[in-house]
Amino acid sequence: LFPEPAFHSDDFLTVIAASLALFFVLAFLYPVSRYLRALVLEKETKIKETMKIMGLSAWAANLSWVITMVAQSSLTVLLMTLLGARTVFSYSNSFLIFLFLFVFSLALVMFVFLVSTFFSKAKTAATAGTVLFFATFFPYYALTGPGTAGSRAKAAACLLAPTCLGLGADVLAALEGGLMGLQWDNIHVQPGETNFSFTAAICMLLLDAVLYGLLAIYLEAVLPSEFGTHLPFYFPLL
Repeated sequence: LFPEPAFHSDDFLTVIAASLALFFVLAFLYPVSRYLRALVLEKETKIKETMKIMGLSAWAANLSWVITMVAQSSLTVLLMTLLGARTVFSYSNSFLIFLFLFVFSLALVMFVFLVSTFFSKAKTAATAGTVLFFATFFPYYALTGPGTAGSRAKAAACLLAPTCLGLGADVLAALEGGLMGLQWDNIHVQPGETNFSFTAAICMLLLDAVLYGLLAIYLEAVLPSEFGTHLPFYFPLL
């Protein structure tokens, strides 16, 4: 027999790996509800139209909301990173954890803008939007486990940002469970049976943010509203 170094693992991460993604999504439920309510309330109370009459451009109004939401989300993400660095993610690079959650928060903000285009009542938007956000996480359960889905299927499912968050959390749990943690030299690694990498999660979340933002701009222009006239669906080709 040839001697081998002893194998060590973190049993805590092994136990909570299946729940880690759910904890992340639950942490963002309240911000989604609050952002949606505030954004649609501005539409419901006619404040946005009044500011347009006074000369404020639509892009400036939307940009102000983006900056506000991203700033508030950054504080939440920073607190989550600081708490997790000493408890759950003790082996990982804290900046990479922050980057992962921050990029997800960007996608979340664009998701809020996209959903807000369909509503004119704040309470309805806050309720329905939160349910929709939570529902887009459940495809994650169909993609996890040994032999359930390949990397292409997971990449396609990552067009739903909460699902992508869950798949990225699986990568973090796998690396932490092996006592390596997420580091700069293993961001391209697909640990265990995850068929996914940290780099893929970041890239897909950035794609989600861009895609949601473009869809929000398009739908805001073409969907009928109480004020103004909507553009034809083919206006980008004009």
